[in-house]
Amino acid sequence: ELFAWRRAAMPLAEAAALEEAGGDPEAVLASVFGADGRTQAACREALESSQASAFIRTVPRLVPPEDCAALRAWCDARVLSDLALDNVDRLPDFQVNLDRLDEVVSAATARALLRLPDLFEVDYARVGLFLRRYTPQTRCYFPFHVDGNVLTANVALSDHAAYDGGDLRCIVAGRIRTLLRDEGDVTLHRNSV
Repeated sequence: ELFAWRRAAMPLAEAAALEEAGGDPEAVLASVFGADGRTQAACREALESSQASAFIRTVPRLVPPEDCAALRAWCDARVLSDLALDNVDRLPDFQVNLDRLDEVVSAATARALLRLPDLFEVDYARVGLFLRRYTPQTRCYFPFHVDGNVLTANVALSDHAAYDGGDLRCIVAGRIRTLLRDEGDVTLHRNSV
């Protein structure tokens, strides 16, 4: 019910961008970041670039199905006991932090995931690992925002054909994009996307 209320109160530019109909990327930036000129400037760089690959890349099927299943099970077993309010929208986060990736997935998968930042050749001080559960009964969407980490790796734990809605949407290279991903695909992006 909280999510339905928040969605109904969301500015029109943001709501339209979350829907399949699309939306105006400039209006979303203005609506989400308002007077925060520094964040708007970073996001504008991603929006105006003609090279989406400079900001976002997807590695197909990096995480094998058995590791996706293990991550889903690990999350489902803990998500309700770790419930807190998210720092982006102050709604229940349905998120669990993961201290040791290699305790849940194979050593090969853990190594492959932890090497992903090398694709963008950036220095990073920390690696924050968490799982977030999206369902119609829990968190059904997440608003546009800028991540606190320099780089984010978003792993699709389910195939996009297995659910309705819930796709990853971003603003990059001149438009709002929907990234349809298969189970195990990993989307790596800079925090300006």
